[in-house]
Amino acid sequence: MTQTLMLGHERIDDIPLIIGLANKLHLAEVLDHHMGTHRLQQGLHNGQLAVGWLAYILSQADHRKSAVRDWANSMPHTLEHLLGHPIRAVEFSDDRLGGVLYRLSNDATWEAIERSLWTATVTVYEFTLAGIRLDSTTSYGYHRVTDEGVMQRGHSKDHRPDLPQLKVMAAAAEPSGHLIACDVHAGQCADDPLYPPLLQRVRGIVGHPGLLYAGDCKMAALPTRAEIAAHHDFYLMPLPRTGETATHVDSWITAIVEGVQEATLLWDGERLQGAGYEFERPLWARVDGSPVYWTERVQVVRSPTLAQRPQATLEKRLAAAEEALRKLTPPPRAGQASGPGRRHLAGGDDSCAGTARCRWVADGHVGAARDDRDQLRRSWAGWP
Repeated sequence: MTQTLMLGHERIDDIPLIIGLANKLHLAEVLDHHMGTHRLQQGLHNGQLAVGWLAYILSQADHRKSAVRDWANSMPHTLEHLLGHPIRAVEFSDDRLGGVLYRLSNDATWEAIERSLWTATVTVYEFTLAGIRLDSTTSYGYHRVTDEGVMQRGHSKDHRPDLPQLKVMAAAAEPSGHLIACDVHAGQCADDPLYPPLLQRVRGIVGHPGLLYAGDCKMAALPTRAEIAAHHDFYLMPLPRTGETATHVDSWITAIVEGVQEATLLWDGERLQGAGYEFERPLWARVDGSPVYWTERVQVVRSPTLAQRPQATLEKRLAAAEEALRKLTPPPRAGQASGPGRRHLAGGDDSCAGTARCRWVADGHVGAARDDRDQLRRSWAGWP
């Protein structure tokens, strides 16, 4: 009797790597513990469903629910081996994935999952936590804007103000870059008030004080700095030239330009990284209604590399403006001498002379000498 051998082919791609890492972190167990599974639900538990769905999102770069079922049914043996449970044809249907998503949408559940995952990650990798970096980013898409939705129009870092966006505020461990916690906010939110809630959550996840929190100038709001100082932590960020700081920056820079303050050279081996000085100042603010006092260290530093960037940009703009002006002057006709007596560059077309950069060139300031002290003061500006 002849037997027919049936062979099936499954394209596994990076699925074993993704689910293998999730299994190493006990992700399915963590999710099951905090999300739970209905007692009448058959087949895969919610934790296993979430891990399989996450593998699809990362592997296929697609967040849709509708396509997961066909994808899972194309590799049942692979998923069965990796998830440790038989895969039925209805396992990754829309309604089952919608139930997982509904349970994940609970804020308390999400925060509990983050705490458990951080503990599991530290246990697996045993890395040293030297500090925490906080920052925000945005992601836009072709979505319909609703009053209660997270997709809203706001200041677009991606230069797409016509599309709605969401904002993600994240905290990552340094130096590993491992994600500790993140919050999703509506796209029109300002960054400043988003730092304190995330700081409080990260503090509860990490579980010990004395850490260095680093961020950009939007993290420099006084309430945020007070929140960090009140819990005996440290912070590092550039101060923006706004508010009270704007009134002091010029005096900090003038002190070193005039020779009142001595600068210290900062070397990395034989490479000069910059120069500057440091001073301390007392600060206070209210946190939860109680006054908090601390001493802040301010570093006024000039980086040669960063100082060269605006100079290079200025030279590029000057060259472009000069070229635009020269194009306004037609070439001399035969037998006619060229020169300022025929047509002066400053008397060119109004379409170019109407711009500030072109007027600046046309007025004869291209080669104008500037006071060396003013140049040095401008090169220090913006780096307290």
